[in-house]
Amino acid sequence: DTAKRRIDFEVACNAKQLPCPACGVNGQGVHDRVRRDWRHLDFFQHEAWLHADVPRVDCGACGKTTT
Repeated sequence: DTAKRRIDFEVACNAKQLPCPACGVNGQGVHDRVRRDWRHLDFFQHEAWLHADVPRVDCGACGKTTT
């Protein structure tokens, strides 16, 4: 958006299974996704923002639900 001097980036992860971040066991199901926004360094005179639906993994091995 040149009028607002802002750049927005959408980051996506569409995987249905991921390794557990806590114990490392592969093939664990994605429990849900949490919307997050981060401010990045400026691109010249434009603000930069990152937007993502961050997956949370529900691990059957260790029993934790982690981002």
